[in-house]
Amino acid sequence: MARWALPREWASFVAVGILNTGLSYGLYLLLGLVIDYRFAYALAYIFGIIVSYCFNSKLVFKTAFSLRGFLLFPLVYLVQAALATLALQMVVDTWHVDTRTAPLLIAAVLIPVTYALSKAALAR
Repeated sequence: MARWALPREWASFVAVGILNTGLSYGLYLLLGLVIDYRFAYALAYIFGIIVSYCFNSKLVFKTAFSLRGFLLFPLVYLVQAALATLALQMVVDTWHVDTRTAPLLIAAVLIPVTYALSKAALAR
């Protein structure tokens, strides 16, 4: 791997995450105009996983689409959600971090974990 490949890959991962979050949130808002917010959230979340798989495969890690990667990729979100849930309880109950800012802190801390899991799921 070239000397600057990892920082470029990392920056691409963060940029793709921001773009995907914006797209998913936008879809959630649009769907919320016509269907119940819970269904809108579920559909937007699934959309976000699929878009994240596509963007990370092609733009970040430069891998071909594969059935294996497509099936493994949602596990990244499952692990991330489990870790975030545990971390949220810990930082709120133990460290007394405000419940409004704790999720932002956790999201930032979990970016490297999500990056590593995504890379592993999409490895050839």
